[in-house]
Amino acid sequence: MILKNAIMLLGGICVIYISISLIRTTPDNLDEPKINETILKIILSCFIVTWLNPQAIIDGTLILGGMRASLIKNSSNYFIIGTCLASFIWFSSISIIVSINKTRFNTKILKVINLVCGFVMLIYGLKLCYNVIIQFI
Repeated sequence: MILKNAIMLLGGICVIYISISLIRTTPDNLDEPKINETILKIILSCFIVTWLNPQAIIDGTLILGGMRASLIKNSSNYFIIGTCLASFIWFSSISIIVSINKTRFNTKILKVINLVCGFVMLIYGLKLCYNVIIQFI
């Protein structure tokens, strides 16, 4: 119980810090293309962001593993394949939509996106901390 509360509190503080940083961030100037990146560096960056972040590790091991353990033996493979397929379709769709509409994005729109995401994350972080604090009151 103590470990769970400590992790939730630290996670809440981390999410609050990230959300405040996101809210305060001003997007880079989109008029200056960054063409000095090699394709290998871009692929490596995408891999790191996608598969080496804590949320991906938690989803991939704990949640999917736990769900698989609760399913019938034959259906668990379909569940894992369906989850992977849905994830691929989701992220590919987001990439395609952003690529098609990239000329419509400007720093003002990105700032609004940062603000909305930052405030949603802030509420989530505050809720995590609140859930821990309320247990001790």
